[in-house]
Amino acid sequence: MLESTLQQLAGADRECKVDAYTMLFRGLKTSSNLPDRIALQNKMTVFMQFIQRDLTARMPNGSVDNLLVTSALKLLHTFLHFHGIASSISYDFGVFMVDHSIRTFEDEQASKEVVKHLMQALFLQNFPPEVMAIDRVGRLVSALHNIENHLTGKSIVQSRIVVYEKLVKQCSQQMTVHSDWLQDLFTDMLSSISDIRSAAIKLGLSAAFTLNKDRRFVSRVVELLNLSLEDKKYVEEFSERLRVMLQNPQQSTSVPRIWSVVTLFIPKPHQWDYFNSWSRIIQLSFNNSNPQVKREANLAWNRFTYRLHLDGRLVHNLIRDPLLSLLKRKGLRDSVLASVCNFYYYAFKPDMNLRMLDETWNLAVAPLMQGLIEQGQEEATAINQASAILTGLIDCQTRRVWREDRITDQSPIKADELPAIESKWIRANSARVFALVAPILEKGFVEVSRPDSQLRKLWKALVHSVASASTKDVKLHDDTAKFVARSGDSLGLEFRDLVKVLERGLRDETGDAGVAIVLVEPLAAALSEKISDENSDIVLTNCIGVAIELVAASTQPRDKQAADAARRRLWGTSNAGNRLPSFDPLDNMYKLFVILSKKLYADVELHASGPIEQLLDETKYFFDRGNRQLFLRTLNAVQGGLTYWLEDKDRRITRAEFPSVVDAVRVS
Repeated sequence: MLESTLQQLAGADRECKVDAYTMLFRGLKTSSNLPDRIALQNKMTVFMQFIQRDLTARMPNGSVDNLLVTSALKLLHTFLHFHGIASSISYDFGVFMVDHSIRTFEDEQASKEVVKHLMQALFLQNFPPEVMAIDRVGRLVSALHNIENHLTGKSIVQSRIVVYEKLVKQCSQQMTVHSDWLQDLFTDMLSSISDIRSAAIKLGLSAAFTLNKDRRFVSRVVELLNLSLEDKKYVEEFSERLRVMLQNPQQSTSVPRIWSVVTLFIPKPHQWDYFNSWSRIIQLSFNNSNPQVKREANLAWNRFTYRLHLDGRLVHNLIRDPLLSLLKRKGLRDSVLASVCNFYYYAFKPDMNLRMLDETWNLAVAPLMQGLIEQGQEEATAINQASAILTGLIDCQTRRVWREDRITDQSPIKADELPAIESKWIRANSARVFALVAPILEKGFVEVSRPDSQLRKLWKALVHSVASASTKDVKLHDDTAKFVARSGDSLGLEFRDLVKVLERGLRDETGDAGVAIVLVEPLAAALSEKISDENSDIVLTNCIGVAIELVAASTQPRDKQAADAARRRLWGTSNAGNRLPSFDPLDNMYKLFVILSKKLYADVELHASGPIEQLLDETKYFFDRGNRQLFLRTLNAVQGGLTYWLEDKDRRITRAEFPSVVDAVRVS
């Protein structure tokens, strides 16, 4: 097939040449695989010579042979479509192709059909940088910009737009220098023809995301907007056109997208002289009766957030307030939440300093999440949505890659893509965190017990974050103790509920050793410190209830391997936490029993006998289910507390007439 085609192209008969191009073009187009790719590559030099010859073919009357030219270009399009073949095209042909296109675009007699096919070839090409030199690209842009002086129509404008888009991606630096195409972009975005308008907006977004870091180019955009017309600036005329388009149902959905294209080009847009009037357009879009316009307005606001991110600092109040208002409206909740996630995605960029974390949490997270939680009074899904977003911000275990250009993707940013906040900040700011987490848990407390519930995921993420921050601590950190203390409030103000809820999940995940390490011991340490503090106003009666629950929840590890396995499950390593002489992790609980026994015995007359009896009973049950290897060690650890009850040295139990306590002591 290749040989016969080349023989026909080598001949002098015009019709045979057209047939040869057409047959090979159709054959390649209908085939998913190239026929004998190696053979075709070996013949590419000859094919390019024939195509170059026929692109300049003339009829006997001297006019361009449009049929032969377009036939040759169709085959060239097919070659350019296959990367393996296109890479065989020589530098010389690339130079010829671009220069020939420029001459044709400048020719007032050029056929519209030939021009469109040349533009298609320029869109498909991937010529090397040596071909797309800065002066050649400049002449090409100039020719494209001026082509409407002699060729008009929807197809010409659309074809020019796709060539511009290709050039922006292929040779962005050259396009920043030769910026005549900007005028075409802004004009075409306002076109009344939907296809042209959509193609121009697509070009605008591509250019904005590619070129908006180039200061020289951005300054040219600003210069264009500041251009003086007869009685106003171009930006004022542009804004008025957008307002008119908002009134047109067929054009209104394009307005927020156009607004975002222009905004992406403006450095620090909130400081721009025209920002007040410019922002009015997006406000009108948010309030438009068409739901699709509102969705597009949310997407535009996402790009505005990204623009501020590029400028180095988000203006939290400015981004937050419209979202806070939109959260109160019914409908389009998913779109607004996607904007909230976009806000947090760029607000919590990796490696931000702690001062910025404080500010961002206070100004961005707290108000929006509180607003969403309040919506939970009417919509149950709002609680799950707030929980999902907070989980994304707190979850430090799930690895995810942060990409600055994530905004360019078509899909919205989801909660599980959010960058995790530094775990030590979470631990140090547990009061701020619980101010949001506690209301969520209160509204859906039952959900915590369900394995796949969003609230359970939030709680686990929070616990794991604090555990991660505590991995290298030699002794209990104050922030960890405060977190444990506050966690009791968030789960209903009773340690009993906290112990039971955590115990279920932890025991399933890490066994008895995990419950002891991450639940019982921190709580026992925090409680012991409170009881020992002479200035503490803690109620001793409440402490008895806490201690009873801790003892009831405690079981010693069956061996050292079980304790090490629990640590690995919790923290990824068996070396985390304090180095203990024994694999029994319950030292703080034993100390709590001794301290509490001393306090209770000293004032036994002031307390009811039931809780004391229950404490002693639970202690007995603890020994009954305990590890026999650890019996003597455990007995030695708690004997300081048991002595008060067994000896009753001051006969306080007898005088208090607590026969049930006496019986409990005897049983113990």
